[in-house]
Amino acid sequence: MGHRAAAIVTLVCAVGFVASVALGARATHVINFSTAPAAPRSAKSSFARNVLGAPKGLELAKLRRLGVEAFPGETMRLFAAPVAGGTFCFEWAYEVGAGSWIAEESGCSGVQARPLMSSYDDTRVSIVADRLLVGDVSVKLSNSQVVDPSLFWVTAPINAGFVLYQPPSGLHVVEVDALQHGKVVERDPIRPIP
Repeated sequence: MGHRAAAIVTLVCAVGFVASVALGARATHVINFSTAPAAPRSAKSSFARNVLGAPKGLELAKLRRLGVEAFPGETMRLFAAPVAGGTFCFEWAYEVGAGSWIAEESGCSGVQARPLMSSYDDTRVSIVADRLLVGDVSVKLSNSQVVDPSLFWVTAPINAGFVLYQPPSGLHVVEVDALQHGKVVERDPIRPIP
């Protein structure tokens, strides 16, 4: 009976380990909004100017730095703040000079939840996924390759996943898909900027 109990414990531990490894990639990118670092004062002062159409009720005092994406020659930082009423605004920005920030991509969520929000410029695609409606996102490139970028999943009051994705040189993004349990819940075709 002792060997059987030990075998069962070993099996349960092994299953738990495999499950934690499988979930680990996602868990390492979950950011607790309330414990995330506050945004620098300089970022707070430029956030409202950078986020076009910032709604009434934007809680700048709660602006947080949530993630970093490093690209050749620049580092983009993700900032987000809640808006009274349950929505939020965000921006991907980089610092230029002493405390000046330039937003590359920014926006605000709507009152109606949507699985996916995306915007793009000539090099990068900003993806925002509703944490309650989406489990993963995939990006289809111009050579038909499909990429599954890692998102920064942020807890309440934001409840969204964020990524700023830059395709390899010579390629562009043609589609972003929001997935839930392996099924597409929203498809966003992207037209390249000439």
